[in-house]
Amino acid sequence: MANGRTVLVTGSNGHLGYNLVTSLLARGYRVRAGVRDPSDEKKTAPLRAAGAEPVAADLLDPDALVTAARDVDGIFHVAAVVQMWARDPDEEIIRPTVDGMKHVMEAAARARVRRVVVTSSIAAVGVDGSAEQPLTEADWNQSPATPYAVAKTAAERLAWSYAEREGLDVVAVIPSTILGPGFHRHTPITTFFDLVLQGWLPFALPAETSYVDARDVAAAQISAYETEDAEGRYLVSGPCFSLRELVGLIAAAAPGVRVPRFVLPTRLLPPLIAVDWLVSKVFRTPRQLTLEMFEEFAGKRTVCSPARAIRELGWRGRPTHESVADTVDWIRRGLPR
Repeated sequence: MANGRTVLVTGSNGHLGYNLVTSLLARGYRVRAGVRDPSDEKKTAPLRAAGAEPVAADLLDPDALVTAARDVDGIFHVAAVVQMWARDPDEEIIRPTVDGMKHVMEAAARARVRRVVVTSSIAAVGVDGSAEQPLTEADWNQSPATPYAVAKTAAERLAWSYAEREGLDVVAVIPSTILGPGFHRHTPITTFFDLVLQGWLPFALPAETSYVDARDVAAAQISAYETEDAEGRYLVSGPCFSLRELVGLIAAAAPGVRVPRFVLPTRLLPPLIAVDWLVSKVFRTPRQLTLEMFEEFAGKRTVCSPARAIRELGWRGRPTHESVADTVDWIRRGLPR
């Protein structure tokens, strides 16, 4: 148990960060909830209501991170830019994620924390697994295409090289695509849920990936922190579903919602990407499909094995249909609007 320990959580007002903060508080920890601007009442209100202490922890402000990490027992590094596209990917996605990891590692070393639990991503492992050969902690994404995958892969590698060089105790938890309640602004996957619920999705894309509940990722992170002999990487994930199957689970949780029945053939993705590029150029809207996304995901199945986390951390994930239903309920309550 916590024994009154104080820990820092970066990215605490994000989907996973908020679930981790509330789980830590329930376990008896004192939590410094790292955010960019603790004076932003709208973004910090849920954290304050839960009993956490919002503190300044901008990933690109090394001094703020050093101050936030002072006298804490451990750090849970969750903050990252969770988006697949940006007009300037180096400046908006890659640099904040990679430099942010460097600054967190430096702050942890200066604070002499007991352990740092790093939140990586299945994007750093890869997206091409099968039932016969699922993705595991031994795998690395050797050719990341999207800026998000590039950033998360580089950031985790930096964490391990820094830990080895400085003797810092680091453990990484690697979630697949995160579902579940407890978010106060949309992520790419919860935006997909919202589109389905509003009947705005004309078809499903030919993609297959694995999902995990934010509450279960938080449980794995806490176990990775508290288990003395935990080391290395721990992948946490549920079964693999196609987007069409995921839409079916959403429909089951929200009867009466009009859902797409048509799956777009892979051969039609390139012209759709071209149309998306043109729409983005003309209307200055964010890209929804890119060539990098096509290269990263087309024709691949993200089948993962959480066997190591189950064996060494005692981890168990809840059924995906339960996470889907809770995600739908959270959105319908209007909390992330």
